Amino acid sequence: FYSDSMVQQFNDENLGISFEHLSSWKQQPGQPGVPEIAFITGEQIVVVFLGVPLSPTATPDQVINEMLQNPARENESLVKVSSGETEKQANSFTTKLGNEELQFIHFQHNKMLYLLQIQLKKSNRFPKDLQNMLDSVTFTKPALLRQPVTSVNCKTFYSADEHVKINYPSDWSPSSTFSNPETIAKFSIVEEEDFSLSLTISKQSLPLSVTTPEYCTLVQNHICKSGLKYSEQKRTVSDQETICFSTENAKGTKVMYTPIAVEGRGYLLICKSKNADFLHPKNLFDVLVSSFSLQESITEEELASFRYFNFSPYITFSISKEFTLAGDPMGATQFTYTKNPLCSFTVFPVDMTQIRQMAPHVQMSSIYDFMRLQWDAAQLPYQIQSESKVKIGKREVSQVVTRGIFLPQTETTVQITFFNSNNISVGLIWQAPSTNFMQFWKDEGAAIYRTLSV
Repeated sequence: FYSDSMVQQFNDENLGISFEHLSSWKQQPGQPGVPEIAFITGEQIVVVFLGVPLSPTATPDQVINEMLQNPARENESLVKVSSGETEKQANSFTTKLGNEELQFIHFQHNKMLYLLQIQLKKSNRFPKDLQNMLDSVTFTKPALLRQPVTSVNCKTFYSADEHVKINYPSDWSPSSTFSNPETIAKFSIVEEEDFSLSLTISKQSLPLSVTTPEYCTLVQNHICKSGLKYSEQKRTVSDQETICFSTENAKGTKVMYTPIAVEGRGYLLICKSKNADFLHPKNLFDVLVSSFSLQESITEEELASFRYFNFSPYITFSISKEFTLAGDPMGATQFTYTKNPLCSFTVFPVDMTQIRQMAPHVQMSSIYDFMRLQWDAAQLPYQIQSESKVKIGKREVSQVVTRGIFLPQTETTVQITFFNSNNISVGLIWQAPSTNFMQFWKDEGAAIYRTLSV
């Protein structure tokens, strides 16, 4: 290692990482909304650092492939990374992007994926400087993972015995055994001893004459007898008007009770959160509880598919099990088609206030304008095939179909369905090689569109 005077400490609490680098590495000014952190070394080598949350359903390789459009990997190797008491192995490879040869190093910790992009230039000194930097890495809990939850990708639970259907987050664990015989289902997530969330459905027998309002009164009386303070919120669940009762016990666990009475059966939906206020879980719980229904049967296709929800602006759709999900550092959620990884569907909400700060002299009113600006900056050739306005439910949306070289050396067709809600512009983007687009649309794309609600 070098003397203290020769190194500087980089620390990012948001990404949960710190490391030392030579003071001759100059950090470049960042741009609003752009998550990359760039350094230029004394030898004029550009080193770009990036940290992104890793989706529970995606592997690091899948995320890298989606970000870099399935790069041809060469010189693959393992690189040592220190994390305090724990030593990690990072993956390294080289590839060509355009005319530039680059090295990529990526490693995972605390549900975060960290990526280094390095210009390949001849240097006797840089490899040692780079390894010293990697040896100095330490991790903390990333503040980025303690942000309010804004969307959720759900699986579907169905009990053939009870005819109960409900959505639950795909990274939550369903329980198979219950201490309470009245419990039908329970789903939960526990992060070490940091925080926990859970959803439980229980059922009890009621006299046939008991209605949902009367069942709400029974639950309310039970809460009053416990001595807990509570608040009420009217809501509609399974086509019935009901009341959600919210309480908090002495240990700080917050609980929401939502009762439903149906023909002598009382269903109670119980949502619990512990040390999870930073997630603002109410929006998540509202979506899950609202998905509760009683159905005589369910198709295998529906049971196997996912249901995605974006809370604000509200967007929801179903998507088949043939897709893998990955996040994007710019805030996009991309579903990649496993049968052809060049085909994808992406939900991309952007804050236009931040986007306009990035290019204050360019007039941009929508995410489509932003995407065109990116294409023009990258000198990507494209042609607009069609432009139209349609309605999805009661909302009018714009649709554009364009062809261009959006994938390396591949003519690509992109359909962008977009709309604005306050300062947020949302793009719903279907993308595939032009030769495969119509088949992709027939097999999967149209089904997503049919289930779309905005």
